[in-house]
Amino acid sequence: MKNINIELSEVCMSTNCSREILKDLDLSLACDRVALIGRNGVGKSTLLKLIIGHLKPDKGRISLSHKPYYISQHLASATQDKEVKNSLELIRSLNLPCEQITKEFIKAGLELDLFSKDSYQLSHGELRKLKLLAAKLSQPEILILDEPSQDLDNLGVNWLMNWLPHWSGALIVVSHRKCVLKGFEHFFIMGEQGCCYFNGTYENLEFKMEKDHEKSQRQYLRNLNRLDKYEEHILHVARRRARKKQFGRINELGRATPRQCLNQKRDYAQVKHGRMKRIRDSRITAMRNTTKSTRRAVQVSLAMEPVLPKLLPVSEKPVLTLKNISYAIENKNLFKDLNLNVSNDKVAICGENGTGKTTLLKIMIGSLNPLKGQVIREPQQIAYISQGATNWFLEDSLLQYLSIENGKSSPEELAALILSHKFPLALAQRPLKSLSPGERLRAALICIFQQVPVTQILILDEPTYSLDIIGQKALKSILTSWQGGLIITSHDSEFLEEIKVEKYIRL
Repeated sequence: MKNINIELSEVCMSTNCSREILKDLDLSLACDRVALIGRNGVGKSTLLKLIIGHLKPDKGRISLSHKPYYISQHLASATQDKEVKNSLELIRSLNLPCEQITKEFIKAGLELDLFSKDSYQLSHGELRKLKLLAAKLSQPEILILDEPSQDLDNLGVNWLMNWLPHWSGALIVVSHRKCVLKGFEHFFIMGEQGCCYFNGTYENLEFKMEKDHEKSQRQYLRNLNRLDKYEEHILHVARRRARKKQFGRINELGRATPRQCLNQKRDYAQVKHGRMKRIRDSRITAMRNTTKSTRRAVQVSLAMEPVLPKLLPVSEKPVLTLKNISYAIENKNLFKDLNLNVSNDKVAICGENGTGKTTLLKIMIGSLNPLKGQVIREPQQIAYISQGATNWFLEDSLLQYLSIENGKSSPEELAALILSHKFPLALAQRPLKSLSPGERLRAALICIFQQVPVTQILILDEPTYSLDIIGQKALKSILTSWQGGLIITSHDSEFLEEIKVEKYIRL
């Protein structure tokens, strides 16, 4: 029998708002390679944090045979120097031949001079490569990766996929990326309705998820119809009892029943009606909760198109112009004498990690000044969403934000607007800051499309960051239909082709 490296027994976990994430989960892994998948916000990262001990379960037991090597989805810039030093110290402590370390750094696309620096200015992709490289070289018994291909350029993704499928220890990977998931045969699927195990190819997994999705949609409609009919029945019974009660009072007066008996009957009726009302309310609440939990698991598939703004006619004057701009960091030129005019063009900015893609976007929106050159823009006609939509980290929910922007719109109109973008209504009621990065990106796009004056150019930094399969399809549909200007950074060449990018800037 294989030695068990990870074991979970009857684990339960709920959020601060009492939303149940896990219930009586049993899981055991030996030297298995498992991909953990599920919709954005379903609790995948929470499960990883439970396994590594960063969170405590509400109930149940978690045991590990060895300390896991864990790489989080979000790499904090504030602690970058510490993270880099820890990874470099780990690599040094392995006492590997210099030739081997040099080869590994070159394969990953990292610079060897990191060992001689005191401070570091690495991109998120370079930092992730370094942490992944430390994991590869140290060969921990348990490796847990949350979105390992996130932020990686094409070189980094190819390097990752050369060694990750051959990992010999226990491995848990959270990913939405097809090229990563194709390297797995064991899948653990998380959802609001529970968790399940699937063994097979990625293509078979996609087929299963589509079937499950159709089944959940049918169940969702049945629940809604049951709730509607049940509430109609409750109202009908209540009206009938009210009529009987009124006629009963008239009859009692005609028979001149003593007051003492009337009081006894009234007290009994009040107690009985109160008990029946509590039973009815509990049943309705249970049915509503079932309907809500089903709704969260369902992609809304209606015969509706995304509500995109009506754009202004294209003028001869570009909305955004870059004239001979240049920028450098630590005497390293990122770009030099760059020129660009954008009105309604779709432009992709591509390049390896650390080449200055995000820096160029910041210059475009005015949060950073170029060392040389000029930027001419119409700021009110440009909307920017940062990587992970961190600039939309708001207390307001999507519904609250839209209510403010569209004060005259009714709740029904706002719901129809949200559903047209295939965004779950349950998520639209949560604060934007509580959503996953992928959910927040989609919510931010809906908000931008309702702004006045109308947005003419969208600037998106890695919009597929943390997006699940359903979210990626919805985003492709929106950006394909978008008739305005688009400036986008992405390492996903297939995604760029599908949204019909016209121009490429390669840094």
